[in-house]
Amino acid sequence: MNEITIKQNLPEQIDKLSAQRYLYSRSKKFFYVRIFLSLIFAIIIPLLANRLQSQWYYVALVATLYLVIDIFILERCEELFKKNAAKIQESFDVEVFSLPWNDIVVGNKVDEEEVLKYSELYKKRNSVDDLMNWYSQDISKLDILPAVAVCQRTNIYWDISLRKKIFWALIIILIISVFVIFALSKNPILVIFSVIPFCRVVAEYCISNHKTIKKIENLKSKIENGFNNLIQLNKINYLRTVQDEIFRHRESSAFVPDCFYKLNRDKQEKEMNYSAKHYVDQILKGQN
Repeated sequence: MNEITIKQNLPEQIDKLSAQRYLYSRSKKFFYVRIFLSLIFAIIIPLLANRLQSQWYYVALVATLYLVIDIFILERCEELFKKNAAKIQESFDVEVFSLPWNDIVVGNKVDEEEVLKYSELYKKRNSVDDLMNWYSQDISKLDILPAVAVCQRTNIYWDISLRKKIFWALIIILIISVFVIFALSKNPILVIFSVIPFCRVVAEYCISNHKTIKKIENLKSKIENGFNNLIQLNKINYLRTVQDEIFRHRESSAFVPDCFYKLNRDKQEKEMNYSAKHYVDQILKGQN
């Protein structure tokens, strides 16, 4: 029927999955550093100001300088690693799905030498066992294009369910953190300078997550509507357009922290396989 389940486990494809995992991990580390440093400024600076009240403006200047470094250096590094990870994952998908590469949307591919380098770095500390059978084995029953549609829907669902939990958790953390910091400080002006980096990073993450949830829900709806029209699923341009949106989502959206991913991985995989089987059965019934 199709070779997705065979292609996805080829050594060169496992290398791509390993490389994108490594790059996403590097991107996350930059985000964690940004959170950590901004939190230090938010907590330590108001405490120092209570002792250096006559020189509080110097402390505010340091906080402002860090904000500039965060915007123009740390954030840029985080985005670069994430974009390259998204490109490598896109390369995996288009080769496994037999879709054309869209250089207008995605740009140039990451060099194979770079993919190998990042893959080897990942394998030094991690097993690749959980990268095998990336997509459900049930899709082997379908023709290639309906199978691709099921895989794309799987990619969408895997992401959206965790983001809703993260969004509300961070909103609560942000509100509590700002309240506590203001309560501990005697210099409101300095508090504003000190909490800006922290609030900016967390608020930026929350806003990105909220936008991503709305985009994914819209895209998921379009994919599911396509399941009711198998003629549409036989149009490769339709699937290529959906894949473009998946790439845009991957390169621009805030990531899911590893702790959330690990805590929910078994449950998510079970739900993903159940969902894939459901849509495979639905398409097969429609073809009979």
